[in-house]
Amino acid sequence: MVKDYSGSAQVMGHAVLLVGYRTINGGTYYIVRNSYGPNWGDNGYAYLSEKTLQDNLRIAVVLAVRRNSKVMVATCAAGEAAGLDGTCRTRCTDGSLASSTGQCSDVPVACPAGQTADGSNVCVAACNVGSSSGTGYTVECTDRGCTWTLSDGAFGCTAAAGQTCARFCPAPTCQAAVSKNEFGQVVGTCQPRM
Repeated sequence: MVKDYSGSAQVMGHAVLLVGYRTINGGTYYIVRNSYGPNWGDNGYAYLSEKTLQDNLRIAVVLAVRRNSKVMVATCAAGEAAGLDGTCRTRCTDGSLASSTGQCSDVPVACPAGQTADGSNVCVAACNVGSSSGTGYTVECTDRGCTWTLSDGAFGCTAAAGQTCARFCPAPTCQAAVSKNEFGQVVGTCQPRM
């Protein structure tokens, strides 16, 4: 966690990527990725308190990312899935994809029953293990997260006709959901399971 501070964001600044949030000890903490590399924070990531973010935020930009339709997605072997670049990578035990060098970041941590370790070694509510399907989706879950395969229009998926979207929702945000961004566009997101 980054220590709370109130800096001079209006006269200087540094960009970070906000990738999620978590409630810790009753407070909201945002997970940020820094450009300093893996030697900073927790492998390049850290938690910022809501207060520190409010005190120092100067500009925020929200982007919706969509796979480039010109990228050919390979047919992957069992135990693999295509990354954003279309190449097949090993699917790690937590449902995420291995790095380009084939490394998984699975963290073996002992957590109480009903909980699992997230990527930063914090015990959080586990996902319900299993698979299911419904109109416009299939989902496969481990305790560490759920991989959703969505049809065009389901849960904010904007794939081309006949294509699907893949979304990984790590614990505790196991559930695929939709919301509207500040531009009124429907976007896919993850939310804690109900």
